[in-house]
Amino acid sequence: MDRGESRPQELESGRPGFLEEGGKREPDHPASPAGHSPQTTQNRLTKIIGLGLFVGGLIVLAVAAALAASLESTPGERVSALDTAMLYGGHSYLCLEVAATPEARKAGLSGRRDVGPYDGMVFLFPDETPARASFWMKDTPFALDLVFVGTDGRITEVLEMPPCTEDAEGNCPTYGSSSPYLFAVEVPAGMAKEFGLDPGTSVELRGACLPVDRD
Repeated sequence: MDRGESRPQELESGRPGFLEEGGKREPDHPASPAGHSPQTTQNRLTKIIGLGLFVGGLIVLAVAAALAASLESTPGERVSALDTAMLYGGHSYLCLEVAATPEARKAGLSGRRDVGPYDGMVFLFPDETPARASFWMKDTPFALDLVFVGTDGRITEVLEMPPCTEDAEGNCPTYGSSSPYLFAVEVPAGMAKEFGLDPGTSVELRGACLPVDRD
């Protein structure tokens, strides 16, 4: 052994180690900051990442379920909470008032002098689809076209409904569809033909709209 080398001294524990000045043994493995080993820190990071992935997965599942529910709902169900809805089909679109509750459907357009600022009214049955309800013209002083839309989104029938204002005993005739339907639309007489709303035409209800000046 060369003279320039110092010989390891035996500690009380019986294993070799180097002595610092003052006789204190230098630690074999320095402690990690804050008293946590690298393995403990890694385990915590793994748990945090796993929890984040789990929460993210739950969010994705919730969004997917909501999307599936919306795709399964009918057009009437998607707009029944709105005050107005657009009807696309034929030559153009119509801006319609929405009647989606029993009270609103019962009132309809009766007691009015005209359809007002909108093109007409759509009758939705979110709790009774397909619907079988009939319509009448009691206390409605202007003629209407009644358009029935089937469950496939195509117009099945268009009926003409003349006014019925003089009968106070409820003897006005009723107008119904020959088959269950998805929703029905009332527009001023002649408007269905003018806008190309004929039997077999595909139509679609969309979001809310503002009145359109047809003059």
